[in-house]
Amino acid sequence: MCITAMAFLFRNPKSRYWHAGWKDENGKRINRSTHIPAKETKQSRKDAQKVADEYESATRKAKSAKLVRQTLAELHKDILGDDAPTATITEYSKRFIEFKAGETSEKGVRYYELCIQRFLNWLGTRADYDIARFTSADIIRYRNELLKTVAPSTATNQIKALKAMFRMAHEEGMCLENPASSIKLSKKSSSTQERRAFKVDELKSLLEVATGEWKSMIIFGLYTGQRLGDLATLRWSAINLESNEVRFLTRKTSHSILQPIAEPLREHILTLDAGENPTAYIHPILAHLYEKNGSGNLSNQFGDLLAACGIKKKAPHRKKAAGRSGKRETSLVSFHSLRATAVTLMHEAGIPASMVEEWVGHESKEVNRRYVKHGYEALKNATSKLPNIIISNGER
Repeated sequence: MCITAMAFLFRNPKSRYWHAGWKDENGKRINRSTHIPAKETKQSRKDAQKVADEYESATRKAKSAKLVRQTLAELHKDILGDDAPTATITEYSKRFIEFKAGETSEKGVRYYELCIQRFLNWLGTRADYDIARFTSADIIRYRNELLKTVAPSTATNQIKALKAMFRMAHEEGMCLENPASSIKLSKKSSSTQERRAFKVDELKSLLEVATGEWKSMIIFGLYTGQRLGDLATLRWSAINLESNEVRFLTRKTSHSILQPIAEPLREHILTLDAGENPTAYIHPILAHLYEKNGSGNLSNQFGDLLAACGIKKKAPHRKKAAGRSGKRETSLVSFHSLRATAVTLMHEAGIPASMVEEWVGHESKEVNRRYVKHGYEALKNATSKLPNIIISNGER
């Protein structure tokens, strides 16, 4: 019978804290400080031993789980004559994505890819561990780390993707249980504040600072009210200048929207180089960034434009700074504010709500009301003034 040695304590000459020593599941000795940063009081030997025992207990549990997997693998080979299937979580994630490609949309596959890649990045070197080694504690730690940097709704979507992958792995016998099955998903809203519409002087500042594709995106956003991803990936084939229409297939709702092209937008489109390929992106640089990284990178770029205009504070780019990898504060202005601006202007122009809903693609009157900013300073003859903003900034 193998007797596991208990964790022991020793002093490190370079530290005033006790250190613990124990052996991992492979028999390799591990040394760790027993100091708990959150507790600044003087540490007794008794308290240090408790921490050391917790270290050793966690290792013993991991070793026990490994023995269970080895036993099951041996039974599998004895009964079926072949080795039990194994895979690292990185390897299995690729298999899962391939499986999803055969049963869901391209958008859905991309969603799973982004969610799972984010998890693998968080794991670091542990992404090469056998998928069977992961427990609910790993998923809980990941969820809690997510909640430090993203909105609860985003964290919920990330965990849902992991639930689906581990559920499939469990059904295929790759792991003893689905470690994500019992993880609670947050139902809290990240903020009760809503994004506001832009003011005319803010739009002027944006168009003065923005150049190239971003300037074009702002004009498209203002005169179509569509979302960042839908505009970034808009293709020339969606625009028909003869019928003066533009068609969107929204990524969020998969709804098809046919819009008449506003005259200021038409004038802007005529200044762009359409090329000879109708399937080409109108904004190719931003489109490729979106397809590769999702909306996060583009949102940060637009945030920098807002900061350059003095509309919001600039988020620092340092790795651990709040606003990049730290907890993001909900901003009242973002690219989505162009959508709010478009809807507000149409309402202030006296256009019926039902027509605005159809124009912008809102799913219901309840959703539509979130974007109507009653009491917002009326913009006198807004639809005729906005073209002047564009013209004055060299569009024609």
